[in-house]
Amino acid sequence: MTRIQGFGLAYKAETCTGLGMQMTVKTISKCSYGANSKLDTLIENAFKSCIGERKCDMELSMKDLWTADDSLKPCANEIARRQAGDITYGPAKLYGLAHCQNSDIDLGGNKISRTAASNLIVWIDSFIMIIFLMVVFRLKWYEELVEKDRQLKSPKTEDFSIFLPTIPIDEKDYMIGDDISPELLSV
Repeated sequence: MTRIQGFGLAYKAETCTGLGMQMTVKTISKCSYGANSKLDTLIENAFKSCIGERKCDMELSMKDLWTADDSLKPCANEIARRQAGDITYGPAKLYGLAHCQNSDIDLGGNKISRTAASNLIVWIDSFIMIIFLMVVFRLKWYEELVEKDRQLKSPKTEDFSIFLPTIPIDEKDYMIGDDISPELLSV
C-alpha cells in the first residue's frame, strides 16, 4: 500500500465509485478523509503502519476519530444514530480504499522488476518487428522475381493447367464384354 485513496463513513448501500486510479469510496463528505485536517492526521498516522505492506490492520479508535475536533461532532452523532438502528443514510460502517503498487511481477514463480519486465516486452516487440520487416522485404523480392519471370516468357495455357496423358481413355476400355458400360462412362 502506498497511499490512502479514500476513507470515511458509509453512505447508504454504495461503496466504491469510479474505475482504476480514479476509484474512490462513496462516503459522507463531512465525515471523510480530506474534510478535516485533524481527522486526516489521525487516519494518516494509523495508515503509516500499512505503507509498503500487502495487507494490514489499521488501528483506529472511534472515540478519538470523531472527537478530534468540534466540527466532527455531527459525525459522532451520526454513528450513534446508526448504531441505534437508524440506517437512513447507511450502516454504521467505515469504508477505506488504499492505493496499492507492486514493484515486482510474478512470472510463474520467477519475480522480475517492473522495469525489467518492461524492457523484456520492448525487446520482444522489437524482435517481432524485425522479423515482420524481413518477411515484407522477402515478399517484395519474390514479387519482383515473379514479375521478371512473367515478362521473360509469354504465358500459355500449359502454365496454368494440368496435363493428364491417359485421359480420355480409349473406347475399348469402356467396354465390358461387347457392350459399352454406362457406369464407366459416368466415372
